Amino acid sequence: MATSIYEGRLLTGRTWDANAAADARHVRDIVQNNALHWADESGQVLVNFVQTSLSFDAGGGGFAENPVEYNEWRHVVSFGPFPVRLRQNGDTYRFRIRVAGSTPNEGNGKIRVVVCPQTEASGAVQLSTDYVFETATLGADDPTPRWLTGASLGSNAWTTMIYAPASVTSDWLTTTSTLTNVSGNAVSVEQCLVSFNVFTYTTTSTASDEPGVSLDGLYIAEYIGT
Repeated sequence: MATSIYEGRLLTGRTWDANAAADARHVRDIVQNNALHWADESGQVLVNFVQTSLSFDAGGGGFAENPVEYNEWRHVVSFGPFPVRLRQNGDTYRFRIRVAGSTPNEGNGKIRVVVCPQTEASGAVQLSTDYVFETATLGADDPTPRWLTGASLGSNAWTTMIYAPASVTSDWLTTTSTLTNVSGNAVSVEQCLVSFNVFTYTTTSTASDEPGVSLDGLYIAEYIGT
């Protein structure tokens, strides 16, 4: 489902005349609807990482952490920053997310994905909010990479999607320069730049050469629906 008024682009059905009057309905139906739908169509696949090895390998393609201290969230990797789309109310588009993980140790492990600027991630990972996603718990000695179910930690508790509300995205806006056309005319635009920051958690200490939890796959795409 699109966020545009008619869930698709509209043709004008008329010949444009520079001197013709345009009523409010015409402007809404053509200009606003089509602008919203073009934004919908530009939804991005932001992260598409999958470990190349089909079985757990401590030195292989996954992102693994070796916990010096367990029972705490450990940062393993950040993807981004990316300029993400904002809705009219300032919320980000929903992010459809899938996480694959594994653990070779005797304890349990979990993975969290935090949507925010990387500099804020270490604090945000502790929050119960809609822009922090947590996977289901990895069982003891679960060495084969597998896709994990999960949900955001906030009040909306999306099963497969997360988002950042306008109350926080307003602080994440930054001004960048871009080109308006091939002639090279520069303009300043505001963008919401965020990273997808991955943390892992294990409840058991591990050997010095054995990681606690491995991130084996991460897929994140902007969802164009409501």
